[in-house]
Amino acid sequence: MKNIFAGDSLTDPVTLGTYGLVYPALFSCWRLEGAINIAKAGSCAADQALAIYLNPPEVGDRCFLMLGTNDLGPVANSGRGYGAAALSLYSTTMLSYLYFMGGNIRTARDAAWSYTGTWGDNASIGKYSNTAGSTAAVQFSGDVFAMSHLLVDGIAGSFSLAIDGVNKGTFSPVPPATINTWYAHQSWAPSLIRIAGCGAGDHTAVLTLVSGYVLPDFIWLGPSGVSAYGLTIPRMRAPAVGTDAGVAAYNSALAGAIATASGDGIVAALIDTFAAIDPASPDLVLDGIHPTNQGHLKLHAALRAVIG
Repeated sequence: MKNIFAGDSLTDPVTLGTYGLVYPALFSCWRLEGAINIAKAGSCAADQALAIYLNPPEVGDRCFLMLGTNDLGPVANSGRGYGAAALSLYSTTMLSYLYFMGGNIRTARDAAWSYTGTWGDNASIGKYSNTAGSTAAVQFSGDVFAMSHLLVDGIAGSFSLAIDGVNKGTFSPVPPATINTWYAHQSWAPSLIRIAGCGAGDHTAVLTLVSGYVLPDFIWLGPSGVSAYGLTIPRMRAPAVGTDAGVAAYNSALAGAIATASGDGIVAALIDTFAAIDPASPDLVLDGIHPTNQGHLKLHAALRAVIG
């Protein structure tokens, strides 16, 4: 068993010399278990996509996600700010991560998919087409269809989705907010399409490009036995970065994503690190954002309270 930690500078071990003992190290020492820390300082949620996708968990592993501080903004050079559009982008990106980490998936490059028309590899782990009429087909079982695709800044397009020959609507790779992440200046983000009510048994889903682009990344084929934990954004002492109300909106979106994933059978749980931090105490360094040693001990305690 191993523990995989994704996040930004609140989780990144590179901050060890500046901000103290990061909570993933404390947790791993307590559990006497291996850890893979893929967090990168300055990351928005979308920045962690490739790091998460290139470190897939195995049955019995635990995955931890603490993201959103840099999405919340406004943060210098992030290209993001407050508002429902940025929050919507964060929410659908986190959904994709939960279904990837806690599910059996097949990337769009897997032989389980079949294609007609013209296709190439996208910037993530899937495929793309910009040839109208191109199709991608994949089978899944059970009541819920869940597929992650890419939203890309600066492009247009639409594609239809049919399940067992029944049209389920038209979707777009156009993001609800500008994507220009802080860490990697990345212009794309994962987004989950979820359709319930498909019924029991096997089904076939077919994507057909209408115009512009379609960029499927992976299909979810059910829970995997991996535990996925979403850590809320901790309280801050820097209103220019995140007021309590702004942080609460993102944490509520994360709780909603956890509830959706859990409802589909994924072993997913919310860990409340917002309440763990007291911004009026020495829990935070002078910037009012990053935890001190004392703060990281409190984050570790929040993990222990849920995992036991």
